[in-house]
Amino acid sequence: MWIIYLIATGLVGWLISGIIPARRIDSYFFSGIVVGVILWAAMNLIFTAIGVTPTWAMGAGSFIVNLITHAVLGISITYTMVRYKSRAETPA
Repeated sequence: MWIIYLIATGLVGWLISGIIPARRIDSYFFSGIVVGVILWAAMNLIFTAIGVTPTWAMGAGSFIVNLITHAVLGISITYTMVRYKSRAETPA
């Protein structure tokens, strides 16, 4: 299950990097939190759809830890996108 989640997260990051221009995500911290929360919500919706208990139903500890880790994941994804796009747009 986690391998599928890792692949899906990478795919979502790649899609986001293709859709959002780098100048829109210069503030990668805020953008990353938004992306992380969206990933967290999407993960929980998928869990609900396949019959797995979503993290918001596992108690406050699980809810907070998962939300924070997804926010950090979102920040990492957007930071990587900003760095990659700034290097790609800089003439050699």
